[in-house]
Amino acid sequence: MSIGLAILAAGGSSRMGEPKQLLRYAGKTLIEHIIAAAARSVCSPIVIVLGAHADRIEQEIEIPSSVQVVFNKDWQEGLSSSLRSGVQAVRRIDGDSEGIVTVLCDQPFVTSEVIDNIVQQFHTSGKLIVASQYSDVFGPPALFHSCLFDELLQISGDKGARSVVDRHSSEATSVQFPNGAVDVDTLDDYLALCPEAQARS
Repeated sequence: MSIGLAILAAGGSSRMGEPKQLLRYAGKTLIEHIIAAAARSVCSPIVIVLGAHADRIEQEIEIPSSVQVVFNKDWQEGLSSSLRSGVQAVRRIDGDSEGIVTVLCDQPFVTSEVIDNIVQQFHTSGKLIVASQYSDVFGPPALFHSCLFDELLQISGDKGARSVVDRHSSEATSVQFPNGAVDVDTLDDYLALCPEAQARS
């Protein structure tokens, strides 16, 4: 059975002041890094959820044919709306999907190996949830069994799937991903990741 994957990239980047999806790191935009990682992983189908700046993102990057674009018209509600859009899209494309991996576009160190390790742990552990562990936190990328899709679709507001993880903590496990603690929300985050950007500005 297949494991779907949803890249959640619909946010407005309000703390950054410009679309962080298009910030460049190591020769690619942040969103291109995560698309490449997803495309090389064992997951299928793969969807990318866009919202704010969707037209500009689609114009400025090349999205592989294996990745389907979903537009989240409710992106201003926050992360939960993108999560719902991703789950709905994977369920629509493959009604027999065994689960879904959710990834964010602002974690530059996510690789296909990180994603595949999560999928492998899901199959070997028999748990309903496999999250990444970093800085004493369970977070994305994370995999949810399809039996939890309906619960994921009930999440609202600007929050992720923490409530679902907490509710099913006895059926959750994790994989170590220390670099998952690095994300890009602010200009300071970006300059810490990519100091040469200061010289270019």
